[in-house]
Amino acid sequence: MQGWFNIRKSINVIHHINRLKDKNHMIISIDTEKAFDKIQHPFMFKTLEKLGIMGTYLNIETLARAIR
Repeated sequence: MQGWFNIRKSINVIHHINRLKDKNHMIISIDTEKAFDKIQHPFMFKTLEKLGIMGTYLNIETLARAIR
């Protein structure tokens, strides 16, 4: 139950920031504990780039390599 509370709290914080700043912010969280040994990294990076997530926002590749 604690996990759900933390997620709801994070959503509320982002919603509050968006209203104050009149901008759209988001949090992307990826549970990498078991996922990165099965996911096809090139596919994931291409998909994120197609969604417009690139450049400094696409530091996931660096993090993924650091985990290994």
